[in-house]
Amino acid sequence: MKNILKISFTIAAGILLVCCNKSEIEYDKGSTPLQLSASKDDVVLNVHNPNGDALELTWTRGSNNGTNAAIDYLLEMDVAENNFAGDGYYTNEDGLTNSTRCVYTNSSLNSILLDELSLTPGQSVRMVARVTAFVRDDTVEDQIATFQFTATPYQPVSATLFMIGEATPGGWSLDAATEMTPIQGLAGTFTWTGKLKAGEYKFVVSKDDWLPSYNLDPDSEDGFDLIYRTADNGVADTPFVMATEAFYRVTVSLVDLTLILSEIAGPDFDAIYLEGDFAGGSRIQLTQNPGNLFQFSYDGMFTWNGSGKIWFSTEPAGSLRPLSDGASISTTAFTTTGGDNTWVMTESQANNRYKIVVDITVGGESVTFTPFTPFTELYMVGNATAAGWSIADAVPMTVTGNTYSWEGTLTAGEMKITCDKNESWSGAWIMPPTGGLVPPGDTTPLQAILYDMPNDPSAAGVDNKWVFETAGTYRITGNQLTETIVIELVQ
Repeated sequence: MKNILKISFTIAAGILLVCCNKSEIEYDKGSTPLQLSASKDDVVLNVHNPNGDALELTWTRGSNNGTNAAIDYLLEMDVAENNFAGDGYYTNEDGLTNSTRCVYTNSSLNSILLDELSLTPGQSVRMVARVTAFVRDDTVEDQIATFQFTATPYQPVSATLFMIGEATPGGWSLDAATEMTPIQGLAGTFTWTGKLKAGEYKFVVSKDDWLPSYNLDPDSEDGFDLIYRTADNGVADTPFVMATEAFYRVTVSLVDLTLILSEIAGPDFDAIYLEGDFAGGSRIQLTQNPGNLFQFSYDGMFTWNGSGKIWFSTEPAGSLRPLSDGASISTTAFTTTGGDNTWVMTESQANNRYKIVVDITVGGESVTFTPFTPFTELYMVGNATAAGWSIADAVPMTVTGNTYSWEGTLTAGEMKITCDKNESWSGAWIMPPTGGLVPPGDTTPLQAILYDMPNDPSAAGVDNKWVFETAGTYRITGNQLTETIVIELVQ
């Protein structure tokens, strides 16, 4: 077998593997036989840490018998008792040259075991890994090395979760189910803050189907344990019951199957609206931060139209006004008894995009107007890109003023845009307004929200991504100021 193959297989759940190539090919391989080893021989995959390293496979270079020919490697995995006898084993899709190491994360190896090898979650299975060295000289025979280990996969959990029921804002309508926010760094954990009414509720993983769902475990001693329900597992459709209408913070762990319900003090206002000369003769509702109900925000273009008065109205009926009339937009203090006072944005300050944040926390009330400054560098990251989920290797885009562009190959998978390559994942991002958005592949302009995570309360826990169902060459053009993007499939 002389086919040249590379390892670059990726899965939407996260980074599949990291395989290290050297920048220069070494042609003198010596005469050491090919050997394969692993970081451990008993791998119990950790659902709590999907992006953590689970297994590292390393191998010696093998020998090219002094031919000075390069060597390519193929890495495969199978259940040990099958020993690559059939077609149902895992292999890579695209090649690597001069690589002697591959690292699998918990989620990536789990996906291989479940999707490629059809293993059962929770059951330990003896596995065999095999690396084959192909010398680019037909006079040298292929070399093979194997290593056996045991692996225990886990049941994956959903990346989305919704509350549904008469206690929730959307009632029992699937279309109106209340989306919960994933908590960054805690696999399978979601949160939501808001008002719940007295009544029944449960959790579903999508707005498309009633199953799978997470219901009240009938064996729960405290009434806060979840049980996973599918169409065929015989679990009763038992809902949770909310006894009292109030504001709550709801936290759900699909990994630990637990529900934490905390009653909290609610804000004085259910809604806040931008009014004045930039509201187009109407009023514009601010977005309430699901992670902090006392914060409301608006991000929009403020185009000069001859006057620049700004104030805010509220529900229940009222208004938020500066302490004095004609206050500068740098004035943060406000009052609910300010009569007809307004903030004033000058003509020189207008014709720009602003982020407005209204905080009504008792003792910390403020209104801030932050002008938009375009980022000078943007990078693509995600398993649809060549970088995978490595921010350090994120793919650079071309940025000119407010506009940005890129053209190249994307594989099937997910993508979003980092504005600062912040490896803590808490930096600034350009992403779709909803998760799992599939671009149409034509020149249709799409909304592309710019979230400045450290300063943007409305972005708490947001982790939306574009999903590419088709691999190919894509042309991406966007505008940071207007928050629009075109994602075109060229070929």
